[in-house]
Amino acid sequence: MSLGQATREARAAQAMLEGATARFKAVTAEVLTVVGGSTQAIDKELTRTLQESVRDADKAIEALGAAAHAARAANQGQ
Repeated sequence: MSLGQATREARAAQAMLEGATARFKAVTAEVLTVVGGSTQAIDKELTRTLQESVRDADKAIEALGAAAHAARAANQGQ
């Protein structure tokens, strides 16, 4: 696989993950609104897990962006 192809695939994966994350965040916001006022331990755990998932998705998007940038820079150096 060429560096250019790897860059394009990283960009495509990043775009797909960004779209999925945007949809996930919208659903998460709705869930947090519903369970936010609950004092049940399970609801608190669900809330914490959803918040962590959003943070992890954001980190994955950043990593893909960095990989695409590095591949692009390496490709330009050839």
